[in-house]
Amino acid sequence: MISEFGIDEGIYEVIVSTKDLFNEYNAAPMGLISDTSTLFFMIYTDTRTFTNILETEELCVNFVFDPLLYVRSAFSSLPRELFLEDDGIVFLRDADAWIWGKAEIDEEGEPRRVTFIPKKWKILRERVRPINRGFNSVLEATVHATRFVLTGDERYMEWIQHHFGIIERCGSPRDKEAMEELKKYLREYSNH
Repeated sequence: MISEFGIDEGIYEVIVSTKDLFNEYNAAPMGLISDTSTLFFMIYTDTRTFTNILETEELCVNFVFDPLLYVRSAFSSLPRELFLEDDGIVFLRDADAWIWGKAEIDEEGEPRRVTFIPKKWKILRERVRPINRGFNSVLEATVHATRFVLTGDERYMEWIQHHFGIIERCGSPRDKEAMEELKKYLREYSNH
């Protein structure tokens, strides 16, 4: 099943959707890690995603190619209209495909290792997705921005600026819009 999604060994950028016991939805970008025998995430315990997984023991991996969704889900709560629910599975409306499954939390560590056991999946849209360095740089800048917010380490800002240069040169209009939104989140963080 996983081979249908092109997953081999490595780390794949996805957006994980979860819900809590009150049916409130959440989405967060994460790295899906695939080794020779398992799929897993490394998730910090102070996040809404982790709390939802504790409550429901499930999550949905969304394969998304919208740079704005990565930025927005990293720094804010997505509005409910961006989600769909089918047979109890919550996924993103703009996902090209999703994999839903069980989540098993390891007992130790921070971040905590969460093993993902796929149970159900669906390919919603099959499209040709040409590689765009701007999109990849939005992902990298977003990862660096989340780490900057966590640590305050200025080297992440240098790396973010490097990726902003690539987005300016190579990015699509949507990539540039995502970059501007990321700049806004970083300004808001700096003003706190």
